[in-house]
Amino acid sequence: MKFTVPNGNITVFQNKKQIKFQTNLFTTYGLEQAYKSGKNIILRNSDGGIFKYFHVGNGSTEITQSSTGLSNQIAVATRVSSTLAYRTYNSVRYAVFTTEWLLPSGLDGFTEFGMFDTASYSTGLLCGKSLSAPIELDPAYTTTVQYMVQIPIISSLTTIDSGSITISSTSYPFTLQGVFHVEEANQLSTIFPVETPLIISGNLSRLYVNTTLWPNNQSKYQCDVDVVDNTVVYNIKTGIVNYSPTVPVTNVYMGNSDPSSTDLINYPLRLIFGTTPTKPINLDMEFFVSLTIELEN
Repeated sequence: MKFTVPNGNITVFQNKKQIKFQTNLFTTYGLEQAYKSGKNIILRNSDGGIFKYFHVGNGSTEITQSSTGLSNQIAVATRVSSTLAYRTYNSVRYAVFTTEWLLPSGLDGFTEFGMFDTASYSTGLLCGKSLSAPIELDPAYTTTVQYMVQIPIISSLTTIDSGSITISSTSYPFTLQGVFHVEEANQLSTIFPVETPLIISGNLSRLYVNTTLWPNNQSKYQCDVDVVDNTVVYNIKTGIVNYSPTVPVTNVYMGNSDPSSTDLINYPLRLIFGTTPTKPINLDMEFFVSLTIELEN
């Protein structure tokens, strides 16, 4: 599954005049937060979601994908307003989040900036940029910065893979579908599978087989998550265990995103069989899914 890399840009205004437009890059940490496991609020008008703080600095260390903060912070901005909107472009759905920030007067410029999920400027850098030449400001004026971030999303059920598997020499065609974002007027949430070691109890172990929520002592679940550069990989193992009778399986809902609930809406992955396989008597039936999210420039 491929997304374009989330992108952000700032527009700087002083005395009601635009003085600079600048794009920035997302850090590995920023991508981890945007695509991390579980059910999480990413964007929210009231507090920014994960985009809570905007810092500027005058350091000279280049911001790279592995950076965690600014090298020399000189000011933190005050949030003025935030607006969340959604749009579709070239068949891709995007969440577009625009925030207006106010920098204090007295600044004569800055050479680095970043969006953070913490008040600290040394950790929690989601995205930012170091500049070869400073953005020059008039210290007599306050400075308004408009920050816009655009994140590609999948908020409706989408086919992400198809093929066939072979069980006892019989081929069974399948379709794997997913939905990973929940659009609301004032916030965007993610619903990715929860990362956890192997578990055979509680809500996380449970899956839906056909339309039945399988008992937690007869189902298992494990999810490992790896983030390397611009790739996020979810390796999921789930299935029916400790259950002797045969079971015809037409579809499976897996990868619960919320440990506190087993509502069907919290299961982002759906495996649908074109021809129905059957769990053999006295044997377990396991499902392995590797979900790779590639972020391309």
